Amino acid sequence: MNIYSLPATIALAVNIALSLAVFSNAPKRAANRLFVLLVSSMAIWNVGEILMINARTRGGALLGARLVLVGIFMFPVFFSHFTFVFPRRISSRWSLLTYPVLFYALPGAMLTFVLLTLQMKAGQIRFLNDVFLAFYGQTVGFYAIYLTAIGVFLSYGVSGIVNLIVALKTTSIIKEKLQIRYLIFGMALVVLLGVVVDVLNFLLRLGYPSFFLTGLYTIILSIFFSVAIIKYRLLDIEVIIRRSILFSALSVLILTIYILVIKHLSDWLGASTQRESIVVESLFVLILVILSRPLKDHTERLLDRVFFPKRVASQKRMLEFSKTLAHSVDLDGLLEQLVTFVEETFVPSRIALLFRNEAGERCTVRCARHMEENVSLYRPLLEHWFAGKEDVIQIENLDRNADNETDWRVLERLNISLLVPLRVQDVLWGCLILGKRRNGTTWEVQDIDFLNTLVNQMDVAISRALIYEEEQRQERQMLQTEKLAALGTLSAGMAHEIRNPLNIISGSAETLKNGRLNREEQKEMLTFIMDETERLNEIITRFLDFARPRTPEIRRCDVLSLVDETLQMLSERAKKANVAVVKKYTKRISPFDLDPEQLKQILINLVLNALEAMGETEAGTLTVKVVPKEDDVVISIKDTGVGIPKEIQSKIFDPFFTTKEKGTGLGLSMTHRMVDGMGGALSFVSASGKGTTFTLTIPKFAPESHLTSDL
Repeated sequence: MNIYSLPATIALAVNIALSLAVFSNAPKRAANRLFVLLVSSMAIWNVGEILMINARTRGGALLGARLVLVGIFMFPVFFSHFTFVFPRRISSRWSLLTYPVLFYALPGAMLTFVLLTLQMKAGQIRFLNDVFLAFYGQTVGFYAIYLTAIGVFLSYGVSGIVNLIVALKTTSIIKEKLQIRYLIFGMALVVLLGVVVDVLNFLLRLGYPSFFLTGLYTIILSIFFSVAIIKYRLLDIEVIIRRSILFSALSVLILTIYILVIKHLSDWLGASTQRESIVVESLFVLILVILSRPLKDHTERLLDRVFFPKRVASQKRMLEFSKTLAHSVDLDGLLEQLVTFVEETFVPSRIALLFRNEAGERCTVRCARHMEENVSLYRPLLEHWFAGKEDVIQIENLDRNADNETDWRVLERLNISLLVPLRVQDVLWGCLILGKRRNGTTWEVQDIDFLNTLVNQMDVAISRALIYEEEQRQERQMLQTEKLAALGTLSAGMAHEIRNPLNIISGSAETLKNGRLNREEQKEMLTFIMDETERLNEIITRFLDFARPRTPEIRRCDVLSLVDETLQMLSERAKKANVAVVKKYTKRISPFDLDPEQLKQILINLVLNALEAMGETEAGTLTVKVVPKEDDVVISIKDTGVGIPKEIQSKIFDPFFTTKEKGTGLGLSMTHRMVDGMGGALSFVSASGKGTTFTLTIPKFAPESHLTSDL
């Protein structure tokens, strides 16, 4: 096989493979069938080239030439037909395809005449490695029809290009715009490569036959057409351009470095040492290869900033917004941030974020800009529209029927362009609706890619916010349950505490009613009634103090003085109980802000409990220790009493829980609440028969919510 037929052979194999792949993708689709015809014309062209280049007889060369003509002339016809159905069918009364017979009859008749009048002379066979030399030396009649046919077929090609340009300007569907750009870019690339290669071949006198690489150009056309039909995002035109510029620039740069530096340096070392410099040159080349990696990265970033500044800016904005999303768990705030970010980035005329309501049937406006608040869409309809689609969709691509006419009118009235899905674990929770852009530019593929990346991150952020919101709801529900349980316990305790005095009062009143008592006995019954009434009053007063604690009055105080004052107040009670008080203070603690009366009340309750716990012992010791600890002051009150049994330790702070015969069970509850109000902490350690130690931690800085206006 002649080496010059190798490009055509490669192109033939690739074209056949691509045509089979596209046809099998959707055999009944008109665009796929026409693509097969289009590629078949190029394949016939390739076969004709192979036969002509390798021909050894006049018959073989003539057959090859005729096949080349069939391929070249039928390509624009099939291309024109293709553009009438792709990316969408063009329907017009003036369309060339209004009369399909005429559309194909004229070029078919002219091609048949050219093929029949084509002659091949024996002397031309040796020039067939340059394919188009085969068409020299024909008759005058042949050239007349041949040139006319070229004009006709060019008109078909021009009509196809016009169709693509008109479609590019008129379509608002982003996918179609990208498909058309693939086709135009592929054809422009083929023309550019053909011109550059042939000009270089002529100027540099390389000696290659004309159209030597023509077969390889058909591969480019086939690839771009198939990509546009099947996978319109398989290749990114911008990436192709960027990579081409990048590697071309790097190649020129590295070649320059090699010629100007490495080659001269290696030759100089070789001349100096009188030895071959191949080892030194290889070492320098290796170093250049290692250094080219960071050079490539730097050059790529530079090219991105120069040729694709919008993409670089978008990536930077996305990175900054991603950092914001990572720290946001409030759903309303998150959705507000999303709407604000999209509005600032794309400047749409309208934007609204629709989120599913509690009923779940419709998605209503959660936040919006330049949009009325009462807009809503049927959620099952949105699920139908987004079914099988993972990314942003245009309303032009949605199906319209009687079932969704109402929602369609809403979208049309608002002039909406894009619908962006918001999913959480594959469940559609809502969507972002965007109108046309206020700056007059159209939505581009890069915008769609950016939005797709954005919603992928938003899906994760919304999922996290929903989980947090559910946890908060459960926590509130649990807190409410605990409050109700506490209220039940409180009510039961209150009823129990009130019932005993009421029973005594009721019994005493019943006895007095009988009138059988003497004066002394009546006086005793009245005393019972008064004592129990006073007890009831004390219970209610302490309950009200517990339920409605007073607002603390904060002022600067000396803690050691307050502790001393409290112990002095209870010193007589300690002596009667035969309890020795031991003080362990740090020499000096700076004054700080707190409520002195509240602290006194806390200390009184704790000390009285300690004295009562040691009342059953012959002698006891009360140890009060005050020490500073970082930003806190720690006061511990240790007794040598009977201790708190292990089984009731978890209940001692519960309201109305008491082990005392006449206790109300509110003392330690009130103490614990007051400590919490101060922003402090109260804990204890106890062992039966060994005593109890209560530890009170008070912050040196009072909570702001407790500060009074006179500070």
